[in-house]
Amino acid sequence: MMIINSPYNLGDEVYLKTDKEQCLRIVKQICMSAKGMEFNLVCGISSSWHSDFEITTEVDILQKLDAVKNDK
Repeated sequence: MMIINSPYNLGDEVYLKTDKEQCLRIVKQICMSAKGMEFNLVCGISSSWHSDFEITTEVDILQKLDAVKNDK
């Protein structure tokens, strides 16, 4: 039996470190491949695959405030 430790679980609420708007995303799928572990994240009706180093459970308030400021 192989045990794989994942930094995120299905249903976890996460954010992309590079997302200027810091939209909340949900972990929908986890995939192990030759490239390593990847996570399918859902935000609204869109989904995308990301590596664990792109993901965080903490919202970046400064980045989010900067995105709101630049929209005005």
